[in-house]
Parts: sequence; C-alpha cells; structure tokens
Amino acid sequence: MDTITGLKTRKDKRRCQNQILKPEVFRVFIRRKKIYASPRVFAKLKKEGFNDGANRVARLMREMGLRPITQRKYKATTNSKDTHPVTKIDSTENLDLYVSTKCGLGI
Repeated sequence: MDTITGLKTRKDKRRCQNQILKPEVFRVFIRRKKIYASPRVFAKLKKEGFNDGANRVARLMREMGLRPITQRKYKATTNSKDTHPVTKIDSTENLDLYVSTKCGLGI
C-alpha cells in the first residue's frame, strides 16, 4: 500500500490482474490444442471481454512457458501416378559393370 494515500500501488493492481488473466490465457491455449500463439490468444480473449494488451498476453505466455506447436504443411514426396517403367537387372555381371562405371572405376 501507498503510505500517503492508503491505496494499492500500480504494480499490485497489475499483479492481481495478471493472476486473474493467467488461467484464462492457459484455458484458451489448451482448448485450441496448443497451436494458438499470443496474437490469436489475445484476439480470443478480447472477443470474450478481457481488455488487456497483446504484449501482456505474450509476456504471460512466455512466463508460463506456453509455446505453440508449429504444424507443417503436407508435402507429397512421391508421385503415386508415376507411369515410368522400372528397369530390372538380369544378372550380376551387369550390376558389377553398372557399379564400376558409376563409381568412375572404368573397368
């Protein structure tokens, strides 16, 4: 408390507000399957009626150790409609010749 006016200081008010906001940040983060970063958590809280800043939400998430899981886009690594024929090696002689010329042995 401030000794002159008897009121709580600004830091005490913020500390109380942070203690109220932390569970809400955690709730939104967990409900959204841990993929929301601070801007999206902030937007969700703002929609729910919490009028705290985006930087405060980001700082509280850092303090609580909440980091979103990044999701990668799907990338096809093979072409399933590939129509090129597969070459077969009939004998081991051709294989030895293939390996030696590929490796630069020139046998």
